Amino acid sequence: MVLKLYGYHQSTCTLRVALICKEKNVPYEFVSIDMMKDEYKRPEYKTKQPYGQVPYIDDDGFFLFESRAIGRYLENKYKNQGTELIPDEPQAQ
Repeated sequence: MVLKLYGYHQSTCTLRVALICKEKNVPYEFVSIDMMKDEYKRPEYKTKQPYGQVPYIDDDGFFLFESRAIGRYLENKYKNQGTELIPDEPQAQ
């Protein structure tokens, strides 16, 4: 299954996750959340993102929200793929 990125195309946090996917060569499907129609406030949305914000990902049934947490997850899962985003050396970090 391809990773699904749920977000809003003008959200900085959504764009952060999309950029990380590009740098790590991770294919993903973008699922647009219509902020103008308050889709992020719906109860079914909040079962995946309890704060009612964007973005969140669905990685084959594993749901994760908060763009920085998603970035760390993708970097660790695809460590040997694409651009190294978080170096191993503490001083380089």
